[in-house]
Amino acid sequence: MQYRVYRNQSGSQSHPWLLDVQSDIIGQLNIRMVIPLFPRDRFKGTQPVRLCPIVKIEGKEYLVMTHQMASVLSSMLGEEISSLAAQRDEIKAAIDFLLDGF
Repeated sequence: MQYRVYRNQSGSQSHPWLLDVQSDIIGQLNIRMVIPLFPRDRFKGTQPVRLCPIVKIEGKEYLVMTHQMASVLSSMLGEEISSLAAQRDEIKAAIDFLLDGF
């Protein structure tokens, strides 16, 4: 489901959550377009907030790593953890910035 956060089934500690950004209209595919979330406290250097908005999951801040967006098999999506629908505009703006530069 679009703008839902799922546990990363790969067990990745650097990207424990995957944000589904694919439209639900395209639900018949066995893949989903996702953006990994990276712990903010582990990010070194200047945080590119426009490209990587900050979100909270279970009380901890994460960067939405828009530039690492990829398609994954639906089976890679574990338990649904949260919805980021309230931050939809920020997330879409980051995707637009990645693709169009503005």
